Amino acid sequence: MLWGRTLNFRMKYYIYKITNKVNKKSYVGLTSRPFYRWQEHIGGSSLHLGRDISKMGITKFTFEILDCCSSLSDARGRETHWTKVHNSLMPNGYNTQLNGVRYFASSEGLGEKINKLLKGKNRQWLSDASGLNYNLLAKKMRGGALFTKEDIELINKTLNSTLKVPRKNV
Repeated sequence: MLWGRTLNFRMKYYIYKITNKVNKKSYVGLTSRPFYRWQEHIGGSSLHLGRDISKMGITKFTFEILDCCSSLSDARGRETHWTKVHNSLMPNGYNTQLNGVRYFASSEGLGEKINKLLKGKNRQWLSDASGLNYNLLAKKMRGGALFTKEDIELINKTLNSTLKVPRKNV
């Protein structure tokens, strides 16, 4: 209470979009502090987006507020909506999650784990047995592309094993 009045500060949640002006890829995010969050992205807080900002420079990116909500649950729904509208889920954009579910896993170390599980079989065998494209599989195993959740499930089914999906806390 201040001078007989109750102050009502309501938290606001902002849905924002960062767009790469060169390749048109975008990232949709949610924050209560948009300009602070933009500074975090500039500083490299996200793997692929941060790498591109570092490589191309900040002038090749735009930052805009798409939406504002007063509740976190509404904001999460709006973030999902805008992620779909702007098609920003990888590989078309920079987002790796939708509704808090990680759709893409870092390939870091996963190729080596798969090679160990192949037990003498090669990538061509895995490609044939799983139905995955050989060239794309080889690229993912070298770390040059990301494994999708579906890729990992298919590889697990093919190898009858349980690979852990690597997670990076963002």
